[in-house]
Amino acid sequence: MVDFMLGDLRDRLEPVGRLDALSGVAQKALDYYAGQDETRLGCDAAGRKATALQLAARVAIDAGDREASFDYSGASKRLTDRLIETCADDPVTLYNAAQAEYWAGEAQRRQWRSAGADAELDLVRAHWLAYYNLSQTLYTLDQDNPDYRLELAFARSNLGTLDLNAGKAEAALSWFRLAEDDFRKIAAENPNDTKLQLEYAAAISWTSTTLMH
Repeated sequence: MVDFMLGDLRDRLEPVGRLDALSGVAQKALDYYAGQDETRLGCDAAGRKATALQLAARVAIDAGDREASFDYSGASKRLTDRLIETCADDPVTLYNAAQAEYWAGEAQRRQWRSAGADAELDLVRAHWLAYYNLSQTLYTLDQDNPDYRLELAFARSNLGTLDLNAGKAEAALSWFRLAEDDFRKIAAENPNDTKLQLEYAAAISWTSTTLMH
């Protein structure tokens, strides 16, 4: 049930932007784990709970609920940090940990956009560097895995946007060129995937925007 809700059902709801339905999916999954001792969950079950927390964080971020976004993303990161200690050899755990770092960083990035303080931007960078490092580890483990390749491309692009926002155009350009090359290869291998073609187009746009600085 949890696999279906966090997999197929989520994939059907995300494209139509049903935040209310996605929130319900996340809450139902979290309700399932609410009465269970988190420290006794196996790698798979704990990973599913982390995924549910990340989905709840994403919904809260999109809804502008800052407090909830920090609560859910923080809980996901604490859970995956503990999992890394016991399930470090499991690629799914590494993937969940990478996602936890991304969403923790995204929650902070929204805070930075509202407050404009450099301290928040530094926190975003710390999370997204961890996201990049975990994505790089996953890619090293299996360079043919399309999910791992895509995460590494996103991680590089994210770091580029941070450097660009910080006024470090040269550093940003280095990240964006790497991401553009990643997305170019991925898009070429998936010519009928419109979403991936758009990601490649966005990568080109970031590179060109940076060259104008």
